[in-house]
Amino acid sequence: METLKEFQQKIKNRKFAMDHSWKTDVEKAQKYEASDLNFEENTFDNHLWNQLNENLEAADADKTFTGYWLLSSNKKWIGAEIVFIKKVIRKLLKIFMGWYIFPHYQKMSYFNGKVVNAISFERDLLRNLTQKINQQQQQIGQLLEENRQMRIQLRKMENLPTDDEEFYHAFEEKFRGSEDLIRERQRVYVPIIKQYISDWTKAKFIDVGSGRGEWLDILRENGAKNYVGIDLNAQQNALCEARGHHVLQMDCLAYLASQPDNSVDMVSGFQIIEHLAMSDLMELLQQSYRVLKPGGMILFETQNPRNLIVGADTFYIDPSHKRPLDPRMIAFIVEWCGYSKVKIIDANSSSQWGGVTVKATMEETKEIIRQFNDLCYLMYGPQDYAVIGVKEK
Repeated sequence: METLKEFQQKIKNRKFAMDHSWKTDVEKAQKYEASDLNFEENTFDNHLWNQLNENLEAADADKTFTGYWLLSSNKKWIGAEIVFIKKVIRKLLKIFMGWYIFPHYQKMSYFNGKVVNAISFERDLLRNLTQKINQQQQQIGQLLEENRQMRIQLRKMENLPTDDEEFYHAFEEKFRGSEDLIRERQRVYVPIIKQYISDWTKAKFIDVGSGRGEWLDILRENGAKNYVGIDLNAQQNALCEARGHHVLQMDCLAYLASQPDNSVDMVSGFQIIEHLAMSDLMELLQQSYRVLKPGGMILFETQNPRNLIVGADTFYIDPSHKRPLDPRMIAFIVEWCGYSKVKIIDANSSSQWGGVTVKATMEETKEIIRQFNDLCYLMYGPQDYAVIGVKEK
């Protein structure tokens, strides 16, 4: 049972150790952290590892405490005599008090050694764990890249005529409609987007599958300066560059994967998602969500298969279309990927759509008119639709 005096001495010893060892290292780390607020995380991690290693090396060197420190004196004239007296006192203490002092030294050395070894083992375990995590991340990255390359190879194996750049440009010129017509159709989305992004001059836009650049023209018309188009077709990219647009010839999923988190205000794509396999469509939505800033949005337009003419006829003109995408399914997928304020916007109704507005009094006549209007909607209603979604703030 230790006495109060012994307990108080333990407190003093611990306070001395904290004030003269750990505190200095903590202050150095804090000073390092405050000195440069723009340092990379890995740099600071390396600094902490270096600090840990320095402390371990120092502790390891001193863990066996013998009590035989080098004796010295700062007195100029009588320093030698003082050192001699200290040696005599230490010798006498060893002779008369060694039975009491040295067991404490041995216990202290044993304890210090165990503490140093334990911290050293923890450091090695953390280092091994970090290496395993890095290896797993590299393996995951390799698997993702292999998966992407496999999808590219599978697409090439389809041997679609649309893989020919000149062919597909001529194909779009024939069936897509004129650039003026497409721009006129796409302008209907401008007031809707401005409800979420008011100042386009400060926003960053990515348009995947930018094609002939009609949407890039609209972005510039409305003051956008920081925008890029992504498309695999070099011939269509050349048309965009000739009009002064910034475009990149690369896979849109690879481009999105290269962008940092929370860095983009809007990701758009017109008549592209129907060309994607479902796995690629999911990745497009998920990668878009990752790169969007809080409050940023997506807009993807595609053909509307609920229009019977589209669903049974015009959708299949393009051999690179995968499958018709029902707007109800797309809305669900977008919500499932985390987006809020999800809306389906009908677009591009046929000029023949109008329905019958004749007032009728008989119930039978009203029912016939309603059924006729429903049929007209299915035949001549919206040929396209767009899905929008917003990343929560």
